[in-house]
Amino acid sequence: MRNSLAENQMDRRMPVHDVLGGSDPDRIILMTIRTTLNDVFGKRVLTSFNKAMRVQSLRWEEIPDNPRLFSELLTKIVGRGHIVLEDLILENLYSEIGLPYEYVEGCEFHDHIEKIRGGL
Repeated sequence: MRNSLAENQMDRRMPVHDVLGGSDPDRIILMTIRTTLNDVFGKRVLTSFNKAMRVQSLRWEEIPDNPRLFSELLTKIVGRGHIVLEDLILENLYSEIGLPYEYVEGCEFHDHIEKIRGGL
């Protein structure tokens, strides 16, 4: 049973593949994450972030397949601030695909990524 206006609105939208004009959702997800992290932290910290990803055996191109692992890594790096960072990434991502982002109780970062990859 759906109880969220945002979820109901997402169901009536075109599949993300159509919204993106046939673009690969994984490419858009990765581009948005990198751009957001670079905008927030700058290039130097992004380089350190890359090192932390290697230590955790997570490559950039694996993030769409492992959004939970990415979220866990964010938590290790920035602590409780990961929530704000994840929300910023999601706001930018939804903007990039032309849909409004609305906070949905109980819907975590990885849930949004999986919905976008699944065509919403």
